[in-house]
Parts: sequence; structure tokens; C-alpha cells
Amino acid sequence: MEKFGYTNAGPRKTNEDYLGYEIFGETGFFCIADGVGGNNCGEYASKFCVEKFIKKIKEQQHEALNLKLMMQKVNSELIAEASLKPDCKNMATTFIGVLFDKKLANIVHTGDSRLYVLRKNGLKQLTEDHTEAKRLVKEGLLTFEASLTYPRKHILDSALGMEGDILVTHIQFEYEKMDRFLLATDGCYDVFTKKEIRDISITNNVFENFCNSLQERLESKKLKDNATFLAIEI
Repeated sequence: MEKFGYTNAGPRKTNEDYLGYEIFGETGFFCIADGVGGNNCGEYASKFCVEKFIKKIKEQQHEALNLKLMMQKVNSELIAEASLKPDCKNMATTFIGVLFDKKLANIVHTGDSRLYVLRKNGLKQLTEDHTEAKRLVKEGLLTFEASLTYPRKHILDSALGMEGDILVTHIQFEYEKMDRFLLATDGCYDVFTKKEIRDISITNNVFENFCNSLQERLESKKLKDNATFLAIEI
């Protein structure tokens, strides 16, 4: 599998996004995290969780992995870390990771960072945002159209670092050869339409060209936040 990662601080003084990956022969684990804006130490929280998750994957790679349980353990470790650092009280981060085995993409996430799959001429969002806006749409209290301009659309219902039970979604997706996976933080996907991402993929059969084109298009946008993506081609 091929990979390409890119992150941009955008207009922010600090970059609270963080990405990481680990390759194990023909399989691998890929993840991104987006430190929660407005909370203390967002950049510390995202880096801490990515590195903790990758360490656990490496230590347990020959065992049956429970990604949902692993997420809950990392959450507890982040809360414990925050208790030792007064300046980092309430630090939090989104997290999304995908572990590939021989047939399946095993996806785990909390928050609003996303994973898309690009197959042939189509694009599908595999994750569902854990946000107030998405919850209100599901409850019938907000239309999808209204959610796009909802003033609290980026308020999270769940993130690593939150006390109590967090929302953790685990998805298994059967991938095919030549599938492309795209992990993205909200600062990245907010400036693209899904059609735009799909069209960039369609017009670039070579994976490196697709990634370079996506980066160039992202840099041409007026960013409002840190923007990060991690692309994988099977």
C-alpha cells in the first residue's frame, strides 16, 4: 500500500492536528487527530493520542486487537495525563484510525475527523460525525441543509479527553485493490465538496499525482483552521 500525509497550520499560530502510521509488512495502521480548539494543550493531546495508539498497535500486532477497547484505554490515559499537567486541564482531541488486515479496513473513531473511501468513480464517507449538529439532524430537529450553516456545527458530542462515556464507533469495511482511503480533519474537508475530492481522484490515476493535486488544491483554499489529510492506496 502507498501512503501520503500532509498537514498545514493554516491561519493558526499552532498546529493542533497530528498524523501518524505504522506499516507491518502488507498491512498497516494509519491515524489522525485534531486537538479541540478552545481547550488547553490541543496540540499535546493530538500528538499524545496518536503516539499512544501506535505504540499499543505495535505491542499487540500479533494478538486479536480490540480497537474500541484500545480507544477507551487511550482516553483514560489522556485524562490521567491532563490531571498531572495543570496547564492542560480538559485537553481533548478527535481521533480516527484505520487498521488494514488482509481483507478488511478496521476503522475506529470519535469526534468529527472523517474517513472517505474512493473507489473507481465514486466517493463514500465511512464515518459519521459525533457532533451536536449531526445529532440534531438524526433527531429530526435540524435539516441537513440547515446543519451546513448551523453556528454550533463543530461542537463535539464526543472526543478523547472527555470525562464519562465517550462515543466510539468501530466499522469494518471490505476493501478492494486500488481503493483509496482519505482521512481528513475538519479544517481540510470543510473547504472541499465531496465531488471536488472525487474529481481530483478521477483525473489522477497515479496515486502520487492525486495526493500532490489534493495538496495543491488545499493550499489554494482560504483555510480557517489547521488542515490535515492522510491518504492510502491499496
